[in-house]
Amino acid sequence: MTVSYNLHSRSGGSLMLTLPDPSRIPIPAVREAVEKFAKRAAQHRDARAALSAADSAVHRARGVIDAEAADAAEDGGAVPAKKLVKKLRAAQDALDEARIEFDARDTALRKAHGRVIETIQHHAPAWRAEALAHADAEILRVTTAREMLRKAGGDLDESLSTLGLLDRLTDGLKVRGLLEPRIDRVPALVAVDSSGMHVSVALDAIGSAIGEALETLDVQRGAERSTPDVIVPVADEDQIDETPAPVSADLGDLTIGADDE
Repeated sequence: MTVSYNLHSRSGGSLMLTLPDPSRIPIPAVREAVEKFAKRAAQHRDARAALSAADSAVHRARGVIDAEAADAAEDGGAVPAKKLVKKLRAAQDALDEARIEFDARDTALRKAHGRVIETIQHHAPAWRAEALAHADAEILRVTTAREMLRKAGGDLDESLSTLGLLDRLTDGLKVRGLLEPRIDRVPALVAVDSSGMHVSVALDAIGSAIGEALETLDVQRGAERSTPDVIVPVADEDQIDETPAPVSADLGDLTIGADDE
């Protein structure tokens, strides 16, 4: 989980931060600096909102004052100029107060932003060591998840192919391009969809991610960049030679090993 800030300052610039949630920052000094910036950012947003509201109030006050003065003049009576000036001055005073508050919050936010950068720079070696250790652990988790996906994908493919086998021998296998299901007497596992292909693509993508992450860690630790050899454990095969692999069905006679098209 990350926290992001993109706050516009009074000078028209932006103060940007995209960092881990403070609770996930392992360096106390950095965590404290980020938490302080978060508080200053909240105060900055409130001050900006108050400034915008005060500015709108002045515009509304001007409109009301102009309308009241015009009504008084139209009736031929005295224009309550002093009263109207006081009303306008009150709105302008509120705007000045809001502007002073915003300027102060803006300055405080700038200082907090600079302090975050300086603190990160000072504690970079310690944070880098923590990040490397965490990355090692997360790569192991991703590798484990890949193996779980490989096993689950294989089990899913077997279950779906068994359904295809049962359809083939009983109610008939639905074949692309044919209106009626076809039945034959070949008890073979049949691939009934492309889910196995999608799982295979996902496994390849995760394997590439693991390889790139390992290469990045090597470079971060000072090694030269190279193409890593990623070895992912593969479970032993229990398949008996006589057991046919899942096959697709032909449009005509449903012979084993024929193409789908």
